[in-house]
Amino acid sequence: APVTVTAANLTSVMAAGYGQWDDVYVPFRLSLESPVRFSFSGRASMVRGRSLHMSLRVFGMEVAVVHAEGDTAWLLDKVHRYVCAVPLASLTARTGIDLAQMQDMLLGRAFCPGTADFGRAPLDVVADGDAWLLSPRKATPRVSWSMRADAAGNLLSMTVVPEGRGEFVASFADFVTTPAGRCASEMDVDGRLSGKTARAGIDWDMGKARWNEGRDDKWSV
Repeated sequence: APVTVTAANLTSVMAAGYGQWDDVYVPFRLSLESPVRFSFSGRASMVRGRSLHMSLRVFGMEVAVVHAEGDTAWLLDKVHRYVCAVPLASLTARTGIDLAQMQDMLLGRAFCPGTADFGRAPLDVVADGDAWLLSPRKATPRVSWSMRADAAGNLLSMTVVPEGRGEFVASFADFVTTPAGRCASEMDVDGRLSGKTARAGIDWDMGKARWNEGRDDKWSV
């Protein structure tokens, strides 16, 4: 019989819907809405907790690469021949979010920064209309965050507010069942930083996703 979702069992119900996975390849479309309007086709591959690789293409030609591995993330702009490296360790230190949890967010899977087992995450859960609002019992230094889930336990949105740095909201829709459990096919991100706004969306082609093929995304600039 279907499990009745309550505030007491919400996180365990959500966690039970997330399967284990090792790696995935999935095509996607990235749409930028603000501050400029542009769209890319793309191909992404991830090795769970180890690497994230996204190739952005225009008319089939690779124009940019986003790659995260180890303690660094790189952005390679092949049109303007520009490379930018960002230390992931500083992001994890500020937010508690590691690479595996960044992958969870891209796939529309809930997580709790600093906690490996979401089913046992130290979260407060309260009703929010016909949805649930999840927030940490203990405040996270320098950043506040919360999540909303629907009555079935699908992640609807995550809001992250870095101290003094604006607000970022990721919204999720079109959930499908995959070898990794429930994943969102659509992710939209709205952000405000220092008075500037950014808006983008990713549509994952989950019908063409390939899971657990022993992928190794070693990459060099």
